[in-house]
Order: sequence, then C-alpha cells, then structure tokens
Amino acid sequence: DWDAIPTYISSGTAASMLANRVSFFFDWHGPSMTIDTACSSSLVALHQGVGALRSGDCHLAVIAASNLIFSPREYIAASKMHLLSPTGRCRMWDENADGYARGEGIAAVVLKRLGEAIADGDPIESVIRATGVNADGRSMGITMPSSMAQSQLIRSTYASIGLSPIVRPEDRCQFFEAHGTGTQFGDPRS
Repeated sequence: DWDAIPTYISSGTAASMLANRVSFFFDWHGPSMTIDTACSSSLVALHQGVGALRSGDCHLAVIAASNLIFSPREYIAASKMHLLSPTGRCRMWDENADGYARGEGIAAVVLKRLGEAIADGDPIESVIRATGVNADGRSMGITMPSSMAQSQLIRSTYASIGLSPIVRPEDRCQFFEAHGTGTQFGDPRS
C-alpha cells in the first residue's frame, strides 16, 4: 500500500544515510560514506579510513560496520543459492563445510595517526602498517572468490611496506581476518 509508506523512509533507511546519520548526530564534518562491497565492506571501509588519515583528509576516523536482519529477503535468497548451512553452523575450511550461519552485529573502531594517539595518551590496541583492496576479476563465478587474486593482494600489500614473510619469519602477520564463509567454493583448501 503506497499510502502506508512512512514520510521519512528515504532518510531513515537509505544506505547512503547510514554513515551520514552518525556524522549528523556527532556534528562531524569529514568524509562520511557508506561502503557496500558484500563480505569485504568493513575491511574496505578500514582501508578508506587509513587512506584518509594518511592523506590528511581527517585526523580521526571512525570505522563502523553493521549487519542487521530486518527482512527475510536476503535469508531466502542465500538459501536458494545454497549458501546457508542447513545445520546453522559454519565449518570454515572443513571438508564438511556446508554454508554459513547468518547473524547480526555492530562494531566500530576509532583510528588515529600513531603519533597523535601517543601524544593524546590514547590506549593503542594495534598498529595498522598497511592495507590493500582489490577485486577478484573473473573467477569460477561472481560469488566465488579467486584465491590467486587474494594471495596476490596479500603479497603486494606486504611488499608495499617492505615485508617479506617467506624470507623473514619476523615479518609474518600477527592477526589475519579471513573470508570464512564455510562453503566448499568460498573457502577453498588448496
């Protein structure tokens, strides 16, 4: 029913308004954007935030991510594509992997240049030395990742800051966030 559509549905539910609602609330004036790259959205947002800090576009970056399930639409679509585990358990990199389980969550991190965080006495949880993003290009299917493209991105990101983990064990990453869909195609073991 078209008459039942709420007056502020556009400004309340449009993806473009997510980040800008936060900026409006806190009266922030720097770059404010919503990024949707499917599974990699939060890491691409982190990459953009790090880039904005390094270029001087801002002195503080808030990277927030959310997944809220307001409708069965995405669940039904993922079910039809056999992406969801019928057992409701994600078995990443397991020979019995049969899909992932959907969930809701919201998280945020605050980024600052290291020197400014030290000068301000901020607690420092980690230091981001480099980030990188790419696209898989053509793979076995649009929903199937390319292990070749992803490994090339990791190697080039390491190289961009002079790391050589194969040659120097001390250069090995201490924290790594994996894709982890728990599907046979999404988490290939080879």
